[in-house]
Amino acid sequence: MDVATDPVSHGYVTLRVRMSHAKIKKLAATSRTTFHMFESEQAVQVSDNIIEQPARSNFSERHLLLHQLVERWVESDPSSVAMWFDGDELTYGALGAAADQVARHLRAAFGVGPDIVVGLLLDRGLHLPVAQLGVLKAGGAWLPLDTLYPKERIARQLADAGARLVITTTDLADLLPRSVPRLCLDDPSSMVGSFSTPDVSSSDGPNPDHLAYVIYTSGSTGTPKGVMISHRAAVNFIHNAVELFRLRPADHIVQFTNPAFDVSVFDFFAALGSGATVVGAPREVLLDVDALQELMIEQRVTVADLPPAVLRLLDPAPLTDLRALFVGLEAFPAALVNRWRTPEREFHNGYGPTEATVTCVDYLCPPEPLDSPPPIGRAMTNHRCYVLDEDFDLVPVGAPGELFLAGTGLARGYLGRPDLTAERFLPDPFSATGERMYRTGDMVRWRADGQLEFLGRTDRQVKIRGLRVELAEVEHALDDCCGVSQSVAVVRDQGSPQAQLIAYVVAAPGVSIDTEEIRVELMERLPLHMVPAVVFELDRLPLTAGGKIDHARLKSMATSTSGHGVAAEPKAGF
Repeated sequence: MDVATDPVSHGYVTLRVRMSHAKIKKLAATSRTTFHMFESEQAVQVSDNIIEQPARSNFSERHLLLHQLVERWVESDPSSVAMWFDGDELTYGALGAAADQVARHLRAAFGVGPDIVVGLLLDRGLHLPVAQLGVLKAGGAWLPLDTLYPKERIARQLADAGARLVITTTDLADLLPRSVPRLCLDDPSSMVGSFSTPDVSSSDGPNPDHLAYVIYTSGSTGTPKGVMISHRAAVNFIHNAVELFRLRPADHIVQFTNPAFDVSVFDFFAALGSGATVVGAPREVLLDVDALQELMIEQRVTVADLPPAVLRLLDPAPLTDLRALFVGLEAFPAALVNRWRTPEREFHNGYGPTEATVTCVDYLCPPEPLDSPPPIGRAMTNHRCYVLDEDFDLVPVGAPGELFLAGTGLARGYLGRPDLTAERFLPDPFSATGERMYRTGDMVRWRADGQLEFLGRTDRQVKIRGLRVELAEVEHALDDCCGVSQSVAVVRDQGSPQAQLIAYVVAAPGVSIDTEEIRVELMERLPLHMVPAVVFELDRLPLTAGGKIDHARLKSMATSTSGHGVAAEPKAGF
C-alpha cells in the first residue's frame, strides 16, 4: 500500500501517530498508577457508552437496494396510494410502471448505470418519486437540485458531480446550462421508444455499496461538497425509521422538507418503504401555517418530520391523528416538547449530519414534562458514537468532547474530494475490522443516564432555521463581490427562531460599494438561506490584541443592532 498517495492510509498513519504521541505525553506526565487508572476509566467508558450502544442488527434487508424496498409494495399492493399531492393520487402500481419507463429510457438513451449521477431539477409533485425511483432502477444515483438555486450554483453542482443528464420539466429547463442533456417528464416525445428497451432488472445493476444519491452541503472552503450515500447506508436508515416509528401501510407521512435536502429521504422512502402514503403539497401551502395545519388535518397525517420553527406555529390540539413527530435540525426548548408530547403522541429528537445518512442518533422524549432541552440520545441500530478529546481518547462521562460517528450509515465520502474525505472520515481505532469513523465537529458529552447532550460546534458551521451553513462559504462569496476587499459573516440571535445571517464588509481602497447591490449579487450565487439578511460596511474589521479578527465583538455588535434591512454601520471606533 502506498502511504504517500493513499489518502485513507495516510489518515490512518496520522491518527495512530497522534494517538501514540498523546499516550507518551500522558505517561511521562503522570505516575504509572495514575496512568493505569486512566486506562481503567476508559475501559469503563467503552463498556458503558459504546458497547451498550445499539450495535448491529441482522435485519434481512441489509443486502437490498433502496428501490427494492418500494418494489415489494408495488408488487404486493399496487392499488394502494403511494402519494397524494394537491388533490391528485399516485398508486403504487402507477408509481412502479412510470419509474420503469423512466429507468428503461435512462439506460437505453443515456447509458445510466451504477455510480452514474443523474440530476433532478423538479418542483414538488407526483413526478418526484417517479424520477427518484426511475434513476435508482436504472442503476444510477440521483442528485437533487433546488429550483430556487441561482443558475450558477446549479451549473457548478452538475459539473462537479459529472452528472450524465438532468431530469426536469419544460418550465424549469431554462435553469440548466445549454450543454447539459435533459429529460423533460412533461414532454411525451422525450421517451419515445422507452417501452421497447431492455428490462431494467439487469445483471450489471448496482450492488449495496453503489451510490443511491448525492447531496451537496455547504463547504468551508467556499465550494459546496457532494456527500455520497450508498444503497447500504440508505436502506439501513429506512429500516431504522420503519422500526423506530412502527410505520405501516395505514400511515400518512407529510412531505415537508425541501427535496434538495436529505431529510426528504425520510419523507419519501420511509413512507414508500413501508407501504404508507406520502402527503405532499405545493411550497406555498407548506409555508402557510394555516394551510399546513388544514392539510395535516384533512389528510390525517400520522407521522411528520418538522423543524422546531414550524412546530412553534402549529396547534397540536386538532391534529388528533398525529401519533409521532421526528424533530431535529436545531436545538429547541423543553416547552416545545411539553406542548406536543402526549401519551398518544411520541416526540423524537433526531440528530445526524448528511454524512451519516439523515439521522443516526435518536432520543424518545418521555411523556412526563421536561424542565430542560432534551438530549440528542443514543446511536440508532448499526451505528456507534464516540466522544473523544483532541488526542482521540475517549472522555469520561460528563466531560465535553467531539462526537465521532461510525457504522453502516456513513457516507462513502465527498465526491471528487479525497483530501477532504481523508480529513473527515478517519480510521476507527476501536474497530477490529478496519471501519471508518466520521468527525462531526459537534461538541457533546455523555450524561450519567447514557444519553448524549449537544453542546455546540468546534468550527464556524452554523444552522439558520435548521439549514446547515458554513460561514466561510458565505465569506468567499462576499469577497468575490465587486469592490469588497474583506468580509466576515456572523449570526444574530443564533439558536432562536429569529436567527439571521449578518455580513460585515470593507471596501477596497478608493471604491464605493452599495450594500444592497452586494445582496443582489449574492442572490445570484448562493441559496437564499445563505444570503445575509443585513450587510454592514465598515472602515476596517475589528481586531483582537493578537491581530486576529474579533469575531466576538462583531457578534456582540450584530446582537445589539436592531435594523433588519440593508444599512451602513457607523464607521467610528473601528
